[in-house]
Amino acid sequence: MKRIFPLLAVWALALLAACHPTAPAPKATPPPATPPATESISTATAALNLAPAVPTATASLTTSPVELPPTPLLGPAAAQTNAPPALITAPDTSAATNAAPAIVLPPPTIAPAKVTSLRVLAPEGQISDGLRQDLATKMGIEVQIETYSGLEEAAKKLAAPAPGYALALVSYRLIPHLVSEQRLAPLPALPTIRQPAPKYLHHFYDRDNKYSLPYAFSLAGIAVRAADVKAPLSQWNQLFSEANYKVAHLPDDAALESSLLAKAGLRNSSVGSSAAAGDGNSPIQVDSIAHLKKKLAAQPGWRFVLPGEGSIIYMNCAVIPANSPAPEKSAVLLTEFFTPEIVARLAEENYLGVTQLAAYKLLAPASVGDSLIYPPERILDKCTFVRPGYRPIPAPEATPTNR
Repeated sequence: MKRIFPLLAVWALALLAACHPTAPAPKATPPPATPPATESISTATAALNLAPAVPTATASLTTSPVELPPTPLLGPAAAQTNAPPALITAPDTSAATNAAPAIVLPPPTIAPAKVTSLRVLAPEGQISDGLRQDLATKMGIEVQIETYSGLEEAAKKLAAPAPGYALALVSYRLIPHLVSEQRLAPLPALPTIRQPAPKYLHHFYDRDNKYSLPYAFSLAGIAVRAADVKAPLSQWNQLFSEANYKVAHLPDDAALESSLLAKAGLRNSSVGSSAAAGDGNSPIQVDSIAHLKKKLAAQPGWRFVLPGEGSIIYMNCAVIPANSPAPEKSAVLLTEFFTPEIVARLAEENYLGVTQLAAYKLLAPASVGDSLIYPPERILDKCTFVRPGYRPIPAPEATPTNR
């Protein structure tokens, strides 16, 4: 029996151990190495013997991959491996809520170049130097005059790129073309005293006068050197007689000539410009009265004729080009140009008629009484514009006889 009890005790202990096993004590694990605060990301990675993940992005098949910066380490590799994915939350902005707003400065602006002079485009010889100086004095800035000698040259100069002209003085015949090409700017309103009289406004070329204002006019006429012309010449149809037409000099302007033929009652005639063999020295000259008198009035032996059938109107208009370098100065220059004293002086220097009543009152009696410049209303009412639709006339088969 004494031998049995010890065996039972051993057996009981073995049975108890089998039913209640005891987990072994955990082994001590050394703490992970923590890099010094002054260490960079690259040295800390080396200490842990871990290579940072470096994903790449490729722009195209032909470009080199672009390396992204290393991902910052958040802790030991073991902790990252078994840790659940972190919950992504919005950054805490509570600290920045009361921060002062950032000051955003506007981008730097480049100041426009200072305008030191203004260019004006005008018919050749129309603006005298004294008149230019008067405009410059009124504007307080240098005014330069550039000239042209015909419609085509004026259109070409106005089509040139910026900086352009501050003001242009052109024939009404150019206005529709310039408007269609968007080369004109709308005009500012003028004081009432500087506006043209109503009868000179609202014509076909600019019904609302949005882009042009007439400042002067003239009429087509005939200059005759009496000693060299024996045939009668006081009417348009007499100009186109065989004796006169072959020595007459007309402007190289088919539309104007067609209009004159219409005045002569020869609209369907076969007379053409090739039949007029005259030149600048011919005894019969056809042009505007203003141009003829300025050219020939001082020469002896010339007389000037404004036919009673009426005539063709030459209307001079002021416009502001769309590419003016200083639109605000252009508006002031236009207003100063329509000063009655300026308009009256320009008219008297060029044998032009004025469109402004205030300027008309300043004219000398000799100018007001010149019936070639200011004809009676019965003749003025018969005067017409050169309108679209007049076409060059074919070369003549026969010269018409005097009617």
